[in-house]
Amino acid sequence: MIEIQDVIRIHEILIDNFGGSKGIRDRGLLESAISRPFQTFDMVDLYSIIPLRKLQP
Repeated sequence: MIEIQDVIRIHEILIDNFGGSKGIRDRGLLESAISRPFQTFDMVDLYSIIPLRKLQP
């Protein structure tokens, strides 16, 4: 899974290159969005993204 620090750094690079507002409005929402592909319910994957599963430690 990609780390939140990596996402924040990518965001900063994109803002520097293309413009826009710096900063993160809601860190909790960002963390939720990053972890969403790995969520399960009753031990069943909610999203069948097999290549991403292989990246999970």
